[in-house]
Amino acid sequence: MRSTTFYLLLLSLLAFGCSTNDDNQATDNNEITEDNQVPEDNQVSFDLTTENFSGIYDITLIKLEQTSSYTSNGETVEEYYTSIGSNFETTWTFAENATFTLTGSYTLTDTREENGVQIFTDTYDLLLDESGSFVVDSDNATVRIIFSGNDNDEDDARNLFFVTSFSETTISLLNTRSETDSSLELRNEIELTRR
Repeated sequence: MRSTTFYLLLLSLLAFGCSTNDDNQATDNNEITEDNQVPEDNQVSFDLTTENFSGIYDITLIKLEQTSSYTSNGETVEEYYTSIGSNFETTWTFAENATFTLTGSYTLTDTREENGVQIFTDTYDLLLDESGSFVVDSDNATVRIIFSGNDNDEDDARNLFFVTSFSETTISLLNTRSETDSSLELRNEIELTRR
């Protein structure tokens, strides 16, 4: 059951996205527009192509931050949730035919705060045995990660990551989203190191 938790975490990270402003967000119809272009601090120092993206990587960071606010009994509640990975023993292989496999394990620590007070924390181990495909868009410095056997549409904005840093040895991916009809914001970061 925990083996699919990574996918669910990744999907949830992709599902909402988080940003402190409206810049650099995927739109509902998933177009890259003038308002959601590649982040200005993007550091792509290596040609972003499927061939260059392909390789065997270790995951070095998985971090989800989610903020929201709501009113309960007339009081505003500010909620902050984090999910942070550690103890990575993972292999994420991106092939030149635009497919991937993801195997291994890691520890995930979830923490939730309300109005600055920690409500809970939970730590658990996850097993990974996933596969799928990916699409590199060098013009917009993005990569779309599509997991096999799961109900996620390849055009879904939840699968779209900005490549914020890309070199011969490292990749940094960022997905940010905001719910337009609520105060929910989500930010998902993944960092990879080539073997």
